[in-house]
Amino acid sequence: MNETKLKDIGDTHSQLGREALRAALETAAGSALERAVVPMTELPISDRTLHQEPERVILAPFVSFDGEDSEEIDAQEESFPLDCLPGAAGAMAREVMRAAMVPETLAGMNVIGILSASIGAGLEVASGGPRRTRANLFLMPVAASGTGKGQSFGVIAEPFFQREAARLEEWRRVDMPQAAAEKGVAESKRGHLKTQSKKKMSAEEKADLLSQWRECQTEIDRAERSLHEPVWSTEQATKEAIESLLSFGTRETLASLSAEARGAIDTLMGRYREATDEGIFLSAYSGSEPVKIHRKGSPPIVLHSPCLTLLWLVQPDKMREMLESPAMSESGLLPRFLLADTKAEPQEEPEEWHCIPDAVKTAWAALVHDLLNEYHEPNAKARVIEPEREAVVLLRGYKNELVPRVRTGGDLADVSIYAARWGENAWRLALVLHAALHGAEAWCEILSADTAHKAVKLMRWFSAQQLRVLAAGREDRLHKRLDKLRDVLALEPQKAKTLRELDRSNGFDQDEVKRLAVKFPTVLVIEKISTGGAGRPSVVARLLPELKQRS
Repeated sequence: MNETKLKDIGDTHSQLGREALRAALETAAGSALERAVVPMTELPISDRTLHQEPERVILAPFVSFDGEDSEEIDAQEESFPLDCLPGAAGAMAREVMRAAMVPETLAGMNVIGILSASIGAGLEVASGGPRRTRANLFLMPVAASGTGKGQSFGVIAEPFFQREAARLEEWRRVDMPQAAAEKGVAESKRGHLKTQSKKKMSAEEKADLLSQWRECQTEIDRAERSLHEPVWSTEQATKEAIESLLSFGTRETLASLSAEARGAIDTLMGRYREATDEGIFLSAYSGSEPVKIHRKGSPPIVLHSPCLTLLWLVQPDKMREMLESPAMSESGLLPRFLLADTKAEPQEEPEEWHCIPDAVKTAWAALVHDLLNEYHEPNAKARVIEPEREAVVLLRGYKNELVPRVRTGGDLADVSIYAARWGENAWRLALVLHAALHGAEAWCEILSADTAHKAVKLMRWFSAQQLRVLAAGREDRLHKRLDKLRDVLALEPQKAKTLRELDRSNGFDQDEVKRLAVKFPTVLVIEKISTGGAGRPSVVARLLPELKQRS
């Protein structure tokens, strides 16, 4: 019979199958341990002679990256939960699916993105203690060219762009001429005051002139601000342009909306500079701290609480490019995104195209316009809604259940920077769903437990999609860490070293070593070695001989 060398557990699984693999692992690991027994005095783990057989440590089952046996896994295989989108929002998403022949995910994410952009910074929810959470989200649906992403985006975003265009036209006809006139009057008055200032004046007269001058300058500054055209959205802009647009926007609000965000991502990742710069994106996502930007030759830009929404539809290659950029993850930008592979495919043209009913389009447009009029455009303090007690319990429970999983040794520890955002994004989704349900009256309604439940359901689905996108990178990092650990242990006389020494001298946290042992049981095993005395047993990591199977 031919002897086949199996490289790792994945290779073993592909050749043997699940059940045969389990039996092979039990047999092979046991026999490998027997063959690995060595004189205990040679192990570099204790100054005392060891007399007892090593005790193999039984570790908890490993939660695989594809989500097997985890709560996120079930959500991975489910379609986008359109039932979570209420009223006109859900109806529009379902009709767009049929009209544009796209998956639920693509239609649903576009609807959520436009709702988020329409709310802007005008509505917040009390999300615990003094904390207030806004509705702005970063969304990134992934779909190849020619799969209907542009068509679905266009029809869903249409009411937003129509209202923005109408506001721009109103500014051109009314606001701009008015601002120009007010600026001219104020400048004329300031010129008159400048002439008066050359005359001899008493202290009282000088104080009065300075007061009038300040009033003139305030009017000029206010008019100059009004001379900047209103911009609610942009498709592609440099960070400097985004900072400037935010500074002139109502409530410092802006949305970056793009059916093909290749250019936006290229700009973000350094097309016009040598390095990426995600600072304004991070600040405008949270909006919790003021931002002050100084540029040579220009007055400083001061943003008190910027609010940025992103809806970027991207092709798979741009998603991979962002995932491969350490800066995108390490800065915290990519973890803020709700992203998903929409699995959109080109479709054959039907004999009869489905048309979205006028009633559905009208209801959707009315919802978007109500949110824009009530929350996005008025230059007033944001309204804060309160959640039901049961809603708080649900959202807090979801957040807290993630904490042990992101800690050292948890199954999400290696992607903790991503999972740490899930709880916050669940609150944001809850606020978007609340606004979609109540429209202009959302500010005077309490956020219900049902809405919180749907937000958590949506977030579980998004977290599963995020883990799926990250799976290849996580697996690759694990293999690299295993290779490094093998190199370390291979230099030891007995191919073994205590976990304490690996942590202290080689940079391998004990939980990480245990995780590697569970993930790669044919390569690595954890053992307890008794000293034979009153001392505590030493725990060692040992390389196993290569597993061979006969075929």
